[in-house]
Amino acid sequence: MLTLYFAGHALGQISALHVSQDAAMVRWRATLELSGATQALVQQAVSALESRLGGEGALEVREGSVQLRVLSPGACASGPKLARRGVIESDDALAHPVRTVTLEFEATLQSLVSEAAPVSRTESISTTTRRRIIELPVLAPNVPAWRQEVGAPMFEVIQEGEASGADYPLPQPPLYLAEVFERRVIYAREGQCITRWRYVMRPSTYVPAKAPTP
Repeated sequence: MLTLYFAGHALGQISALHVSQDAAMVRWRATLELSGATQALVQQAVSALESRLGGEGALEVREGSVQLRVLSPGACASGPKLARRGVIESDDALAHPVRTVTLEFEATLQSLVSEAAPVSRTESISTTTRRRIIELPVLAPNVPAWRQEVGAPMFEVIQEGEASGADYPLPQPPLYLAEVFERRVIYAREGQCITRWRYVMRPSTYVPAKAPTP
């Protein structure tokens, strides 16, 4: 799964990530879901997470040991550092203890003398699991219908964003270049030159291994 790191510490698996850049200001807003068997265990996880958020350090998105996205302090005049956080308890927290934690990091990039014009960017990354469900017919009177899942779940990573500037900016590359299932890049002129992109990826590392057929 996609894991967020800050200053070398793993913060948790990302359910959503939004990245924006306006001139030299960069913001990462990550959503993590912390769950546990009891409320106390979830609170321990939240406290452990908060202990890793101080100071400044590199922001990374990794899958296992593979670094997919990074914002390093060496590229920044200040930051990355935590700007704000929020914690929401799930509605059924007593039965299924879950806390949704939102972390927003900010950094100011080093100014580039060669940069011709500022570029504004926004991008969101999210994960989803698709399952194929078949509604089976009623087998006998007064017997309820039932559903069956067919095949293995399909894990998808959706990456979409937009960039604008005096000239058409390059789209961000896909996180999983070799495993893009759907790709769309659009160039538009709306006062400025705008580039929009959307990738749907099905990383093979997410798919459970199947036993060989005899």
